[in-house]
Amino acid sequence: MAKTKETGKYIGFLALLLAVAAIVMIFLPAIVYKTSENADAVTYTGIQVTFGFKETQVSVGNLKYETEWFKFSFMNFLPYILLIVGVALTLLKMLGIFKSKLFTLITAACFIAGGILLFFCVDFSIVGTEQITELPLLNKDYMSLGVGVIIGAILAILAGICKVGDLLLS
Repeated sequence: MAKTKETGKYIGFLALLLAVAAIVMIFLPAIVYKTSENADAVTYTGIQVTFGFKETQVSVGNLKYETEWFKFSFMNFLPYILLIVGVALTLLKMLGIFKSKLFTLITAACFIAGGILLFFCVDFSIVGTEQITELPLLNKDYMSLGVGVIIGAILAILAGICKVGDLLLS
């Protein structure tokens, strides 16, 4: 019995590390925008896609105008909220504040749901519009998932699987 408790602590710590690594993936490319095979790919990080991205450009005659490529997307923010809640609950369990299996189950659900939602980053992104015509600046048909979102989602789901293992061992 003592062996399984000790193993559960290690699995909980592994889940914590995986979840923190998944959260850090917000700094890596989340969306790759490529219009054709010959075109250069433009990448947007998870922070840009989640919280919005404006770029100031200079045109002829030093006129400056701002282009908003992405707007804030709560649905892209929700996976990171779930991962942070899962990390907090894992820390509270490791500190001995919450010892219930229910909190371990909730933590596993947070990690797995957050990981699954990360895969919908392109669908949940809110593309900015042109100022005059109100047409979208980017076409979602040319967007694909970036390496940061893919790795983050896999790490989050693995953290959830670790928490399920912790639940079964405790």
